[in-house]
Amino acid sequence: MKTTNGSSESSAKQRWEMTRILTSFWIFGLCNNYAYVIMLSAAEDILGQGHQNTTDVETKCLEKITSRRCTIITTGAVLLADILPCLLVKLTFPFFMQRIPFGQVIINTSFRNMLITITQLFNRRFFLRCCDVLNSKRLWMLDLKSYISGVVFASISSGFGEITYLSLTPYFTKNTISTWSSGTGGAGIIGSLTYAALTEPHFLNLSPRITLLIMLVVPLIFSLAYWCLLVFPDSIHKISILKPSTWVVPKTCLSETSFNDISNIETQNADKSLASSEHVKQRILSFKEMLLTTFSLLRFMIPLMLVYLGEYFINQGILQLIIYPCNKGWYLTPSSQYRWYQVLYQAGVFISRSSVNIIQLPYWALILLPILQFVNVAIFFLESLYFYIPHIWVLFLLILFEGLFGGSSYVNTFTHIHNFAKPDVREFSMSISSLGDAIGIVTAGFISIPFYNHICQTSLPVHMTA
Repeated sequence: MKTTNGSSESSAKQRWEMTRILTSFWIFGLCNNYAYVIMLSAAEDILGQGHQNTTDVETKCLEKITSRRCTIITTGAVLLADILPCLLVKLTFPFFMQRIPFGQVIINTSFRNMLITITQLFNRRFFLRCCDVLNSKRLWMLDLKSYISGVVFASISSGFGEITYLSLTPYFTKNTISTWSSGTGGAGIIGSLTYAALTEPHFLNLSPRITLLIMLVVPLIFSLAYWCLLVFPDSIHKISILKPSTWVVPKTCLSETSFNDISNIETQNADKSLASSEHVKQRILSFKEMLLTTFSLLRFMIPLMLVYLGEYFINQGILQLIIYPCNKGWYLTPSSQYRWYQVLYQAGVFISRSSVNIIQLPYWALILLPILQFVNVAIFFLESLYFYIPHIWVLFLLILFEGLFGGSSYVNTFTHIHNFAKPDVREFSMSISSLGDAIGIVTAGFISIPFYNHICQTSLPVHMTA
């Protein structure tokens, strides 16, 4: 009887610990991407101050569209500031981050998480400063620099967090990938929906500054989840602030296994039991071996890059230019339309990133998703030129599908990589693969600017001005 009770208690304890772990990774995804989403959701509000007719545009819907609504700086420029620092982090850190401890101090903190939290706090500080732009047009260009500074801090934080927590997932169950991905999707829908609802004139009509003050609770939630909720396995190197020798992961914690079979890092059937058991030591890889591992992952990274290229070209290069008059746009102002575009996109991302445990796509579907996304690119690009879509609800539906494609590509790509990579190179494989989406976003940022300028120089179609 005692054995049965002991077994029941042990099983209940394991379930509780698993719940804590999965909840922690969902919160990590939520908090890590939250600032990134807010930056893009607020981009139109900030940049709109450079529009010559901004007062009319911001306070009411347009009865008739008589000209294209173009700003001095496109949201694609904001996208570049939001992703270039992130790309730099993803290009460099995976090659040496295995020696940086996840570790714990006495209160279950981590060296890497402290850096992430610090950049999160600096990001909010700079972004609050930038929001003063909405109260003073004369300081628009000056405050825009503060805004871009805030965007840069958000980018560093997001990139550092993504490679950190993706490389942390091999120490836990594979389900942490799906909960992390779901959390990042949750950041999109919760962040964009919260910002849209709080600033929407038909709802609370708060200023962006007050809205950002409310959202300062996010770094606190981030820290509490890491320090108090996550259950760490013994295989993670522990650090102590008072012992500098623990600040670097010793080589004894890493495997010195030969990497002669570098060309075949795929997990074979014989390895699957190992992959699903306790975490194994990670191989000590030379720079050449890291590059070879990266090349072997291109089959996953390139489709992901193309999907993100398409969706961010749409979101930051085209959607800003698609506006509807009152009778076709549910009486939303142009800025409100843009914010709700972001909400619908993030809703699609959240749904698809949370679905991998229900529907896992085969590899061929990863190849199909970029094709579908570029069909979307053609539809949205033609709409920005000719305004042929009859009502905003049709566009909302298309944006939802755009988000579904992007979210599906992200979560299924990393799930396939987790299954593809051998356990002893999985940490590096997961962290370096995040380069795929970053390169796609950077490319979209550069391409969107000339396309945006081209569209702004074209005349409205006759049926819009008649």
